[in-house]
Amino acid sequence: MSQDSADELNGQFRLQTQLSAEIKNAALQTANYLKEMYQSMQLSSARQLQYLAGIETNTYKLHKIETDIAGVKTILGNIDTKGIKMRT
Repeated sequence: MSQDSADELNGQFRLQTQLSAEIKNAALQTANYLKEMYQSMQLSSARQLQYLAGIETNTYKLHKIETDIAGVKTILGNIDTKGIKMRT
């Protein structure tokens, strides 16, 4: 093998090593980006679940108010039909 051939092979190996390092760095950057996106999605999902839990709590309160209003409506209906009894 001549010195020129050895130098050419050495240059090709250096180039391949440099390209491999660049590919590795790009893969690491992509992995970090995906990790950040995953964490962002987890945080967003947690916030959405909290919001939905708040809606559920408020909906329960509305059902309670609806039940109470139905009771008041019944009492007012009785007053309208039977009148108010005075106790002495």
